[in-house]
Amino acid sequence: AHRSEKGWPGMLTIPGVEGTLAEHRGENFFIAAVSGAKTKHLFMLTDEEKAAGCTAWMQKKYNRDGISGTAELAPQLSIFDELDEKGLKADYVVMSIGGNDLDFKSIISMFAFSKAVSLPGETFVDKGVALLEQQYDAAGVRKAITRVYHDVSARAGEQATILVVGYPYPLLDEKGNFVFSRESAEILNEANRFFCMELINIVDECRSGGMEICYVGINEAFEGHGAYAKDPYINPITLPAGQQDLDSS
Repeated sequence: AHRSEKGWPGMLTIPGVEGTLAEHRGENFFIAAVSGAKTKHLFMLTDEEKAAGCTAWMQKKYNRDGISGTAELAPQLSIFDELDEKGLKADYVVMSIGGNDLDFKSIISMFAFSKAVSLPGETFVDKGVALLEQQYDAAGVRKAITRVYHDVSARAGEQATILVVGYPYPLLDEKGNFVFSRESAEILNEANRFFCMELINIVDECRSGGMEICYVGINEAFEGHGAYAKDPYINPITLPAGQQDLDSS
């Protein structure tokens, strides 16, 4: 599935394994990450959903080195079918999910250059905050994320521990820059804090129910490496879009 060649899971090293995990893909490192995936893309379609015309399976366009097209990707939970075929079980399942359900990408895009644009009686910042509040609600995103944690835990098996990775602050430097105003940077980081706290609460509830699950915060590791920093770990906004490789890790 399409993912960044610089994705940090593949860059990890673990004791007893020479080189990075990406060098051992398909052996003791399996990845099902998909850019743009939402919680619904983990699951197979039910007969009722198919009859209703639902198309939860994800279609991804790719265009690299003159080769382009569209591919339909299998549900992300099918990664465990691959493990079963190899006679393997997962020890750890590392996941970061929910940001696309929240449509955080659109919120960030809305804040870009917001210092230069305003609407009568409303700024883009105001609109972005309203969108965040609208997208996250107890019966929507929270319920979907909780379902994912339970279903992944059941599919992975009782021997597996789920590591829920938080989201880094997109703009750790709240002084602002030519793309994001200081106010926009502060609000985006505050929105991130809100969402990560919600993830912590969901994880705590699952742990209290007996699930092997932990939350891993990564903001300290990203300190000084936000978008537009001298050594960024987060890609800045680029126009036009770059090449898209369907199967890259």
